[in-house]
Amino acid sequence: MCSSRKILWSLLLLSVLEFLLCGMCGVLCARKRTGLIMILFSACCICGLIAGILNFQFVRALNKRPNSMRSIHLAAMTLACLGISSCTLSTWLTCRLASSEQQRMFMEREHSLHHSHEMTEKEVLDNSSNGIPQVSYNGHTAAASP
Repeated sequence: MCSSRKILWSLLLLSVLEFLLCGMCGVLCARKRTGLIMILFSACCICGLIAGILNFQFVRALNKRPNSMRSIHLAAMTLACLGISSCTLSTWLTCRLASSEQQRMFMEREHSLHHSHEMTEKEVLDNSSNGIPQVSYNGHTAAASP
């Protein structure tokens, strides 16, 4: 069976590794803002949140044993609390980023649809004249003679 010291160092190492992995996904998410990367980052944050809670519980359980390694326990619990808070905040910020990106894409699509609708109307007007210039009198259109 593993000693308490090995378990604590393993938990500490896994916490640092989780921080690095989640942080790299966060940097990638901030740069690329695609839906897939946002989902990946949110998944990493949620897994980090769960891992932080479990890590905190494991360290707390090990802390009740008689052999005391207070500094390692304190470092592991502090890192777990920091991980829980940062993962919660990161998940919230990613949801806000996804919402703003969705709104931006909706506005772009609306602008694009409006622009394509205007172009279609212009093409219909151009095609209806059959090459004959149109002259407008008091709101009525009439073909001008060549």
